Amino acid sequence: MKKLMTIVFLLTLLKSNSQNLKKFELLENNWFINLDSEYVAKHDTIQIFKVLNIKTKNIHIKNREAAYFFSKERLTELNFRKDTLFTSHLHLLQCGFVFNTYIGNWNFDEPSQTISFDSKTLLNSSYKIIAKKDERAEIETEYHNEKIIFATDLVVYNLIKIR
Repeated sequence: MKKLMTIVFLLTLLKSNSQNLKKFELLENNWFINLDSEYVAKHDTIQIFKVLNIKTKNIHIKNREAAYFFSKERLTELNFRKDTLFTSHLHLLQCGFVFNTYIGNWNFDEPSQTISFDSKTLLNSSYKIIAKKDERAEIETEYHNEKIIFATDLVVYNLIKIR
C-alpha cells in the first residue's frame, strides 16, 4: 500500500505543472487553511486557499469572513511576512472574530515548491505543493439573524506533508 501511494505521489508530481507558486504570491496576502491550527501538522495533506473577488448583494463581506463561511467554521489564517509567519485560529462569536495568534517562521523553496513551517502550531513541518485549482464558491449562511448570500473566487493549493 505504501509503495502504491509513493508511485501515485511521484506520478502526480511529474504530471502536475500547474502549481508554480512564487514566494511573492504568499507575502502580504491572507491565506487560509480550513483546519484548526493545532491540527494542521497532524494531516498528511492540507489545502491552503486565498479568497478573491467577493460578490454579494446584501452586506459587505471581507476576505476573512468569506473564508470563514467557506471553511464551515474551522479556520486558520496564515499571514506570511518576510521570514515571519503569523497563524491565527479564528472563532466567530456574537461580537465578531476572536483570534488566537501565534508567531513562527516559514520558508518557501520555489524550485521544489516546498513550504516549511517552524512554529508552535505547525510543529516544524514541511509540505510540497502538488496541485493548484481555481474554484468558484457560492455560499448561503446566516449571521446576526441576517441571511448572507455571496459568491467568491478562490485559488486553492493542495499540499502533501514531506516532513
